[in-house]
Amino acid sequence: MSDPILFQQFLIHLPENNFKVDYRRYYPSLTESDKDYEMIILAASRFPFPSPSKMTLAEKDFLVKYVTDGGILVSLYSNEENDRIILNELLDSLDVPVRIEGKAIHDQVNGYKSTLLPSAYYLDPPMLQVHKETPPGNGVEKIFGGRAFSLLVDKGENISIPVTSFETSMRLKELDENAGIKSTEGIYSGGPYANAVMAVAKAGKGFIILLPRYLINMNGWTTRWSDKPVIPTGFLQENEKFEKNFIKYLSSLLKKENVFVPFNPITRWDNLKGFQDKPVNVVLEKSELAITPPPDVNDSLKYNFETGRELNINNQSLKELVTGKIRSAFFGMDNQSANAAGLEKTCKYLNDAGFNLIEAPLQASTYKGLENDSAKKAFIKDLRFTLSVLKKYNLKLLAGPNLPNPDYFKTKSYSKTASIDGVENGSPSPLDIKYWNDAVRPIAIELAKLSNEFPNTLLGSFNDMELYGFESLTITEAFSFDYLTYNEFVERKKTFLQNRNQYDEALNVLPHLRFDWLKKNGLLKIYFSTLEDAVAAMAKQLDVEVRKINPGFVWSFYTPGIPQSWYYKGLWKGLSSPERPVLLITYEGRGKQQVDYLASDGIYLVHCPGLLMNTLNGNEWRECLSGFALNENGYWLFPGYSMLMDENWKYGRNDWSILQPPDELFKILKETNEMIESRSRK
Repeated sequence: MSDPILFQQFLIHLPENNFKVDYRRYYPSLTESDKDYEMIILAASRFPFPSPSKMTLAEKDFLVKYVTDGGILVSLYSNEENDRIILNELLDSLDVPVRIEGKAIHDQVNGYKSTLLPSAYYLDPPMLQVHKETPPGNGVEKIFGGRAFSLLVDKGENISIPVTSFETSMRLKELDENAGIKSTEGIYSGGPYANAVMAVAKAGKGFIILLPRYLINMNGWTTRWSDKPVIPTGFLQENEKFEKNFIKYLSSLLKKENVFVPFNPITRWDNLKGFQDKPVNVVLEKSELAITPPPDVNDSLKYNFETGRELNINNQSLKELVTGKIRSAFFGMDNQSANAAGLEKTCKYLNDAGFNLIEAPLQASTYKGLENDSAKKAFIKDLRFTLSVLKKYNLKLLAGPNLPNPDYFKTKSYSKTASIDGVENGSPSPLDIKYWNDAVRPIAIELAKLSNEFPNTLLGSFNDMELYGFESLTITEAFSFDYLTYNEFVERKKTFLQNRNQYDEALNVLPHLRFDWLKKNGLLKIYFSTLEDAVAAMAKQLDVEVRKINPGFVWSFYTPGIPQSWYYKGLWKGLSSPERPVLLITYEGRGKQQVDYLASDGIYLVHCPGLLMNTLNGNEWRECLSGFALNENGYWLFPGYSMLMDENWKYGRNDWSILQPPDELFKILKETNEMIESRSRK
């Protein structure tokens, strides 16, 4: 039970080790029949995310008996308070001396008090620095699990803390001093400067394994924790190697091999004294478990990544960018005619440094520019001026709005998305045709016309999809239960529901009960696939209209990570094909496997991972950007204006300041881009 990213990049290795696996994404609850599984993995964000309540006390009671009788429970804890409390009760019932702490870790330098938002895309590698000779009283007492929680571990003969020195799991680069004993599986049994990756406990005849949410920066977010060295990007080979080795470790537990060696490197054992949960506004549900899950709720595990579908890009400019690797930066491009000298400076810098593409959100001017004919003329005139300057420097541009823009949409009467508890979050429903006709269609048409005027400069539209000012960074499955969206499902599946004698019942389900009703009846899978088809049809209609103006029009998007919900999958399914892929920029350094997986479902993407300008320093740029270009389709940097700081630059973290003098940064970027371009020609 997990987010798709965990399946696609981690759990996919289970069948490789002869596991027979059921991946139950669409029924995120345990049932009585689950006692027959030898292992249960409750992975982060039990579907859908976020949820006001996931685990129940009935599930806790079931798992106590399951583990005691010999089952293996693997829990990748998320920052859901309800789950944390119930898991702690589970650990207490099993006499496992581990507790999940609810305190937030505050990084004074970065300024983040927890994860940026409760989503899969803003997490740090969850690591603990373990030192062999730690002075008494100063021992490390927490296994960090992202910024939102930590594990407290007390001494016990039935506790083991496997550690690793794979570089992708480290926050500190002191790897050469590791003196641990490496097992054949790549799991370390001890040694200085290794990192703890999980807590394993014997309980009755079984085991319980607690892992922080993403093990080792699974999605490859590149970040820096305070003033420490940069966390290596997740595309390194060691990352997948560790994931495979961890599956081997689980396999060894199942085979009853002697892989459990009690090991606890922590030297302070007073962690649990006085520990108590003080939940605020959390009501634990008792509930009852179903006997068996409904039929047809499992996802397929049959995809073979070796047979990924090849792109056959017909837009020559995009094809050249992908072939030579995209080297891009994120710049605001509003009202550039009022800053002609600044635009020239920017373009010259980017051209000299070897960049070839700009992603430009036109947040300030796009919607205002289409309010009336006079404003439209001024908007088009300014953008035409910008394009003429970019053309002179042989730079490509993707331009457009952020969707949705709260300042623009808050006055509109669109249908709003509603979460599984029936509460609207203010974001326009993706299935509201008024939203498409008002916010998406007019801008795309104007950009298509301009791209005909500047065919090798303006490639198409760039759509910033981060939901600024709303509850979640992206529209997830959890925000899919408003009247318009739900009724789309009911009407599209009217005959299907009538044949099940459920149509009238479906019509009358209240918003806050819709998720539970769909889950109980085994309809979540068909619900979200129906919504995906609906948004794909709307997107295809828009795509056909735009391509009548410019057949080579390129759609591009920014999202914090590679989202897997019905909205984005349907959107990109309707806009893409092997000949006309969507260009997606995210912060995920390990996107290729997800991109290949989506291609098997008819969604074709060109993916470029991104980096924050205040993250890397010195040769870290070369290592990271060249790695992105080698494993993905290129890279993008944010915010671009940080490159153009003058000699008065100052070291900073919260103001996007770069970490080295501007002339040094220019030199390393130029050298790196030249290396990437040269390598792509071979």
